[in-house]
Amino acid sequence: MKRSTGRQGRQRISLLLCLIWLLIPAAQAELPVTWMEGEAWFPDEQAWTYHYQYLYPMLSGEDAVSEAINHYFDLALNEMANLVLPMYAADPIMAGKGGNRVSEQWRVTCNSDDFFSALLHRTQTVEGTEVNTVSSVVFAASGEYAGDSLTLRGLVQVGESSQQLGEAVLQDVWRQIEAELAQGDSPWLADMSLDTLSDGFYPEEHFYANEQGDAVFYLQPGVFRSDQEVAEYVYTPQQLERLLTP
Repeated sequence: MKRSTGRQGRQRISLLLCLIWLLIPAAQAELPVTWMEGEAWFPDEQAWTYHYQYLYPMLSGEDAVSEAINHYFDLALNEMANLVLPMYAADPIMAGKGGNRVSEQWRVTCNSDDFFSALLHRTQTVEGTEVNTVSSVVFAASGEYAGDSLTLRGLVQVGESSQQLGEAVLQDVWRQIEAELAQGDSPWLADMSLDTLSDGFYPEEHFYANEQGDAVFYLQPGVFRSDQEVAEYVYTPQQLERLLTP
């Protein structure tokens, strides 16, 4: 048997290495995340009526996508610290008897080649009453809309519009809640109905992306249930597409 020459052997090795690299899934490039944590008192630390604690994600990259995402979080933090809370502290009605606390804690839910998504848990305590709310944002991390916040349809890429998707999700979530209500002994409020759900659940807004790029819809805590749990419903793009099929 004729042996390969050195050049031919190197060519075969190079070809084999190329084939191996093609078979290995590409590693997803995460955007580098740091955290900005702090607190502030309004109008001042000695005689405060509002105490603010925050945890915000900040991207340490210098690329255009990181800058665009950081701009969003910068604006949100500045609005709370330099506009909303100073205004509340200066208003006798909003300030009340003092002792008001606001906590904003962001959590990154998706950081992949395609999306960067984060979920905000806000807790506000006013005169001893605690109110919890949740909000979210999804950004495109690559492609034509890199650095832009995405609509529901922009995330899942199915259906004709976010409104169409939202209506389908609303109906499907209600079906799941109905099934739990029928079993009895559930945390859902006794007067829960589709109309009640539609008054406080907006699927076109109340969603974030998980690490797989699926859409996760959430209900505001303390609104529809007797507990403070955040009820969540996960849908893959394929599942959403099936919801739209008559």
